Amino acid sequence: MLGTMAVDYPDGAARRLHDADAWREKLDQVHCRYSGNRTEENRAAYLKALKTFADLVLRNQPPPDSE
Repeated sequence: MLGTMAVDYPDGAARRLHDADAWREKLDQVHCRYSGNRTEENRAAYLKALKTFADLVLRNQPPPDSE
């Protein structure tokens, strides 16, 4: 039986990948809510989540702690 092994890189890549997975789930939830009910409030929430995800994945910026 094989175990799961995580390799942490000096630049924190493994942590960013884990954070990206968690944010991807949040982004999917917000997108589904916006797709089902296209209000300005849902649009703002979707765009905010999309920006946070892009900052994390593309710009290596951690998400705000308040999220």
